[in-house]
Amino acid sequence: MVVASACSSSNTCYESMDSLFRITMHKQVFDPNLERYVEQDFQTTATISGLGVDSFLYYRVTSSQFAVPLCKLDTESVFLIEQIRVVNEDTIYAEDTLWVEHVNKQEFVSLECGCATTFDVKEIRHSVNMIDSVKIVAGHIDRTNVNNLKIFVRK
Repeated sequence: MVVASACSSSNTCYESMDSLFRITMHKQVFDPNLERYVEQDFQTTATISGLGVDSFLYYRVTSSQFAVPLCKLDTESVFLIEQIRVVNEDTIYAEDTLWVEHVNKQEFVSLECGCATTFDVKEIRHSVNMIDSVKIVAGHIDRTNVNNLKIFVRK
């Protein structure tokens, strides 16, 4: 009886199984003391959705950081990013598309949790309406809270 109770398990997974693609928004600002442009966090109001998905991942959220899921059953994830910006009392709506090509891998976590999907980014493409450029910070996406991509917005 003691052996049977020692081997029992709760069959409950207490670990997060989400491998999220973490994005931070930035802009280039001229620093007169350094006499060069430096990057600065940029808070934007954004609506983010996956292409072909009915629901929003973020709806008019003001932040400089976003975390989105990549497609587990495909090697490309596509996101629509609409930013809202007020310039001289005019409201500007600009939508960009972000294409993320990746390799999917299964990582065994435990008997209770099963497997988690991890991703390795191969290439990132984007439209240029409000996005100026992108920089891959960490190309491996797993269950950690590591920033993966910097998006630089137009001035």
